[in-house]
Amino acid sequence: MGMFNANILPATTGLNVGSDLQRWNIYPQNIVLPSIVNVVGSVSGTPLIALSSSISMVTMTLVGNTSPTISGPPGVVIFAISQNGTGGYTLTWPTGTINGMTVGAIPNQVSYQLFAWDGTNLTAMAPGLLNP
Repeated sequence: MGMFNANILPATTGLNVGSDLQRWNIYPQNIVLPSIVNVVGSVSGTPLIALSSSISMVTMTLVGNTSPTISGPPGVVIFAISQNGTGGYTLTWPTGTINGMTVGAIPNQVSYQLFAWDGTNLTAMAPGLLNP
């Protein structure tokens, strides 16, 4: 198992940060994380993406211009949006999306972005990434 070291005393104690007196060794066991729900498929038009977990990964391949809507409990959503072999399709983020990236248009290109979903709005937690 891995080991996690954490400083437990503030700097005002006079001990050097990172000294052995300031460390706890923690060995995590039986950690339960929420399941990641994959919403997978080829999409175009106005698909509904129904989230059912507090951590979701939405994987979709654009086969036409797409304007999805989202429903489900609040949480973190990771989008992986691929162009099909034709490419050139657009994604219009749902109403209320803050700082959604412009997805790549090159055939077979994948765009990734991480969001916080509050049940109404998507707020980007990081800039989007393109591959390649």
